[in-house]
Amino acid sequence: MSHGGWFFRLIEQDDGSWHFYRGLSLQSRHTTLDDARTRAVTMAEDYRPSTVFSHHLDGRIDTVATFAAE
Repeated sequence: MSHGGWFFRLIEQDDGSWHFYRGLSLQSRHTTLDDARTRAVTMAEDYRPSTVFSHHLDGRIDTVATFAAE
């Protein structure tokens, strides 16, 4: 891989739903953080090295998962 890894982001929306992005590309929309997290972590495992972040409306950014290169 020529770049330093993939970033997967879960972005909380005003209505409480979550959008899941791989890089700048919207992958899916979810009604709960748990559903979005499951989808993102499953995909991130296949795109190592990768990191999954959740971005909350209150400004918090949490690291959900990190996968090292194999």
